[in-house]
This record gives sequence, C-alpha cells and structure tokens, in this order.
Amino acid sequence: MSGEELSKLIDRLEKVTSRLEQCSTSGKAVASSPSTEEESLFVKEFDVIISGPLAEFLAASGKIGGLVNEQASLLEKAIKAQRSYINTASKSKKPTSQEAIQKLMQPMATQITAIMDLKEKNRKSNLFNHLSALAEGVAALGWVGVEPTPVPFIKDMADAGMFYVNRVLKEFKDKGAEHVQWTKAIQSLWKDLSAYVKQHHLTGLTWNPSGGDALTVAASQSSAAPPPPGPPPPPGPPPPGPPPAAVSSKPATDTGALFADLNKGSAVTSGELRINMSIIYACMLYTIDYVRWVQNGYRASSLFLESLSQLLTGETL
Repeated sequence: MSGEELSKLIDRLEKVTSRLEQCSTSGKAVASSPSTEEESLFVKEFDVIISGPLAEFLAASGKIGGLVNEQASLLEKAIKAQRSYINTASKSKKPTSQEAIQKLMQPMATQITAIMDLKEKNRKSNLFNHLSALAEGVAALGWVGVEPTPVPFIKDMADAGMFYVNRVLKEFKDKGAEHVQWTKAIQSLWKDLSAYVKQHHLTGLTWNPSGGDALTVAASQSSAAPPPPGPPPPPGPPPPGPPPAAVSSKPATDTGALFADLNKGSAVTSGELRINMSIIYACMLYTIDYVRWVQNGYRASSLFLESLSQLLTGETL
C-alpha cells in the first residue's frame, strides 16, 4: 500500500471515529425509538379496526336499533377517542404525571362511563342482555393503561361480557338472525383489538421517546382538521337520546373527582403489572366489582378497594 493510499485510509477512519463519538455523546441510538413511519403504521392499523370490525358492529347494532344502536354509537365515540390517544402517543414522550395521563384519557373515559350508565338506566329493557354485554366488555378499552400485559387484560374483560353474549344467543338463536350477527360482531371486535395490541403494543401502549410533550401534541391535534369520515351509519333516524342525568334515581357521579381521589393512592399492582387508575376505574364503574377483579388475578390497592366498595354501597367518597 502506497503512502498516499494509507493517508486516505487514515482520514476515512478518523471521520468514522468522529461520527461514532458524536452518536455516543448525543445519547441517541437508532434502534432506541420507533421511526415516524412505524409510529404512523400502528395508528393506521388501528384505523383498520375502525373501518372493519367496529363498522360491522355498528351495522349489526343499527339493524336491532333502539338502545342497542344508541349504546353502539357511544362505543364508536370511545374507540375514536382511543384512536386520538394512540395517535398522541405515537408523537409524544410518555407523560410522567398521572394528572397529564388522566387529562388525555378523559374523552375516552367519559364515553365508557356513558356506555355503562345507559345499561344501568335501562335494566327493565328487553334488550338488557345486549346492553350488559357491551357494558361489561367495554372495559377492554382500558388496555391503554395496562403494563406489561395488556393482551390478557383485554381477554379478561371481553370474557366478562361473554356471559351476556351467550344469553343473547340463547334467547334469539332461533328467532332473530340480526341478534346472532350482533353477537358475532362484538366478539370479532374484541378479538381483532387483542390481535392489534399483541402486534403493536405487546407490553403496553407504545410512546415515542423522541417525541414532544403529550398535552401539547394532543392540543395541536384537536385544533387540526378532523380525519376523513368513517363509513356511513346505518340508515334510519337515530332514536331519542336518554333522559337527562338529573331525572335518574341514581345519584350523579363526579367521575373527574373520583379519578383525582384515586390517583392520590398507589397504582394497581401485581408484580410488574402497572395499571393506570383513571381509565381502569372508569371501565369498572358500576359493573366489575373488586371480587371479580381479584379473581381475574389482579391485586388492587387498598385505596382502590375502599373507594370502589363505597361506590357500590352508595356511600359518598
């Protein structure tokens, strides 16, 4: 090798060394965070759930109509709110405060609570099993607050609704094809959601360690133009909405205040399992008592059990 060739080789080595040192001091590893393409991919994959199994469930609910269709519309809002939350996560660092996470989850929690309230206000309905199936299973949307095993959590919550799904099947198997289709649609929805989470969020919701502040990103998204509309709703005018909460015999519940109280305590834990209290409490409100929670293998904090017990017995938190 000539002296000139050796000199060029040394120059190249020095440049490579310099680049490696820059990468080391910056603390940024190429594999440490998902690329923008990967982040947008898992948001787009969630859109497949909205245009696929959710649309099918909405269509099946529209054929039944009445309260079932009304409750399905609330689910659509909850899942679209979850889509916004996932989109925020793809562009943001994970918030370090419970208050920030609670604020980001509030739109989703509001719709989940409304789904459960609708069931409670219509216990005498001949479609009560339909309402209960969704009100029990909708807790599966709480996967966004579960680490590191959100997939088993979805299954546990979906299984809670299967008791009522089977009741619907038993009642309408020979006299209502639209009801049988409805049971297939709701099971398909939770199954596809579980598969999506397993593929893209196996140990918990994926955040972007190189992203911005989550609240700032969420605010910018809410002020931006809305995404393209989803599939058209089933034909026919919607039924009248539920009566105002004030006429209900059940005392009004300040969900925000309950969230704030619960977040003062320690998170629900079981070994490495960490669950965000805000969304899980909303999901469990009225429907999943602490006995079932413990039977499913999750240990709740004493503050959680005390607060939930007070709610179930009608005491004031």
